[in-house]
Amino acid sequence: LQKNGFPDRGDYNQVANYALTETSINISIGDKAPADYIGLVQSQIASGKLVLGEIVDAADLEKNLAENAVPSSIGSVTAESYPEF
Repeated sequence: LQKNGFPDRGDYNQVANYALTETSINISIGDKAPADYIGLVQSQIASGKLVLGEIVDAADLEKNLAENAVPSSIGSVTAESYPEF
């Protein structure tokens, strides 16, 4: 978010870092936009080939998002729409 015009940590740190991820996944998604890493997970679900984490079922993805209070629309969130997120 800093690279996309949100220089104030208060704008992003209280929300963006509450979903728990394994260190390796956190590093893998690093600077990627939500659409990019959710796209990877969706491709993984379609192919069954693990690329990012261990989710291989759409229902598991929805459950994981719900458990972490992440809206299912996360794949379409952009830096511009972050304030509404």
